[in-house]
Amino acid sequence: MFTSRSARLQKALVLPLVLLVVVLLESIASYEVSRRVASRPLRIGILMLLYGVGFAIAAEWVTPWLNRLVVASRRTSQRQGGATGAWLFFIVAYGLLYWAFYLLDTRGAAALLPASLR
Repeated sequence: MFTSRSARLQKALVLPLVLLVVVLLESIASYEVSRRVASRPLRIGILMLLYGVGFAIAAEWVTPWLNRLVVASRRTSQRQGGATGAWLFFIVAYGLLYWAFYLLDTRGAAALLPASLR
């Protein structure tokens, strides 16, 4: 019973993780597009296109892939000591996302870009 509840919770953590990554990438894209495109209508059109493509990729490829990865890691770790590996993955992933959003909030989107793109 505990394992199935843990598995459902882990699966439920995948979609928010993917969407948070998409939101982070959208923030960076928005920063770059606003720096490079002067025309407001064109900038809005480009951003809408990028957002749509980002969500489509997240929904069609990244989320199912990450779900399969979590299930596979849970099976492997089940033989080697429980679901600890999957939980460690989520802790690290959400921790890194927190750090990236903290940088985004305190220093702006440029802080998340390589120095050559700032």
